[in-house]
Amino acid sequence: MPSFNYQGTLIARQESDSICWEHIRPSTPASIAELIHNASQSGTYIVSGTPSAVPQRFAGREILFIDQSGTQQIIEHQTQDQVASVCAGITIRELDQLLASTGQWWPVSAPPATTVASVIECGEGGCLEHGFGGPRDLVLGLSVALASGDIINCGGKVVKNVSGYDLQKLFIGSRGWLGIVLTAHLRLFPRPESSHTICALASTPAAAFATAANLIKSGISISALELVDSTLLAQLSGQALSQQLRAQPGTTAVLVQISGQEAVLAAALKVIHEELSQRLTCIIDLDAHELWQKLSCTKEECGLASVEAAATASQMLSILQTCFSAGPPLWQCRPARGRLKLFSADASAIKPWIETLRLWTEKQEQTLAVAYCDPDWQWKVILLPSQDSSAAALKQAIKQQFDPSGCLNPLVSL
Repeated sequence: MPSFNYQGTLIARQESDSICWEHIRPSTPASIAELIHNASQSGTYIVSGTPSAVPQRFAGREILFIDQSGTQQIIEHQTQDQVASVCAGITIRELDQLLASTGQWWPVSAPPATTVASVIECGEGGCLEHGFGGPRDLVLGLSVALASGDIINCGGKVVKNVSGYDLQKLFIGSRGWLGIVLTAHLRLFPRPESSHTICALASTPAAAFATAANLIKSGISISALELVDSTLLAQLSGQALSQQLRAQPGTTAVLVQISGQEAVLAAALKVIHEELSQRLTCIIDLDAHELWQKLSCTKEECGLASVEAAATASQMLSILQTCFSAGPPLWQCRPARGRLKLFSADASAIKPWIETLRLWTEKQEQTLAVAYCDPDWQWKVILLPSQDSSAAALKQAIKQQFDPSGCLNPLVSL
C-alpha cells in the first residue's frame, strides 16, 4: 500500500495477498482533497466512508477508505435565511443538537451517527422525504473534491429558482462515484413543536394505496407517509405494536406522521382518523421517533438484501399484485416519492427478482429504474427492460470528465 502524507489519523490497515486497504480520518476538507489527489495518482481506489466488504474481484488492488468524521464543524449558520453551511463529516446528531437552540432543523430521518456526507452521497432523506423532500431538495450547494484533487463549488447558499442545471444534483446520490463531498449548504426548516404518528392496517396492498392516495389529496400537511408489509414492520417495532401486527399477518400498515404546532395538529389528526377508519382497522396512535429512524434504514436494521425501484404508485401496486406468485416479499414504499423497496433474508433471491421485474416491464411496455446490491457490487443501478445505450454512453462521458483515472468508488455502478 502506498504511503500518503496527510493531516489526520490512520484508523486501521489491512494488508493481505488478496486485498489491501487503509482507513484514514483526515482532519480538514483540504487534507481530504490532497489525499484524494495523491491516491488517484498512485492508482489507489478511493471510497468515501468506513471500511466495508470488498468484492473478491478487487483482489490485488489497494483501496483507501476516507472517513470524514474528523471534519464536523458548522461553518456558518444564517438563522434568518434558514441556511447552514457545514463540513460534510458532521453527524445528524451533532447537527441537530447545534441547530436546536435556534428552533431550526434539517428534516432528514437517519440514524444519529450518520454523517451529512453519507446522506448526500446516498441521496435518501428517509421517511421525512414525503413532507420535506430528499437531499436534492434540502441541499442548496456543495464543495466537492474531484479525483484530480481540485475542489469545485456548485450551487449556492440561498433558496431561489435558478436557470440552467444545478450541478450539485449530479453529486447527490452518486455515492462518491464522481467526487467526494467536503462541505454543504443545507436548507433548514422551523423545528416542529410536536409530532404525532398513526398506524392503521389494511387488508390488502390495494386498500393501503387507495388510502394513501386520499391522504395525499386531502391537503393535510403530512411529514411522513409510509406503506409497510406488517410482517416487516413487526420486526422493526417495539413489543406492544409487534404483537398486534403478528396477530394480523398478511396486512399492510399505513404509517402517517404529522408535525407542527399542537393547536393545529388536533384538527389534522381528526381528519386523518376519519379517513383511516373508513377503509382500515386497528388504528393505533404511536410514540414512534425510533421506529421512523429504523424505517429509514430497514435493510441495515434487519440485515436484509434489497431491491429498490423508482416507480409510480400504480406501478408499485401492479408489481406487488402480479410479480410474485407466492405473494409479495417483505416490502416498504413511499408512494408520494416513488420509492419501492423489496427485502429478502436470502441474498440469492435478488437476481431472480431482477429477472421478474424485467419480464414485468416487457409485458407492461414500461421502463423501470432499479437499484440493488450483490456479491459483485455494493450498489448497482440498471434500467429495465434493458439499458439504453445512449444513457450508458452519457454516464461514461460524465465519469471520464470528473474521474478520468476511474479511481473513485469502484464498488458502485450507476
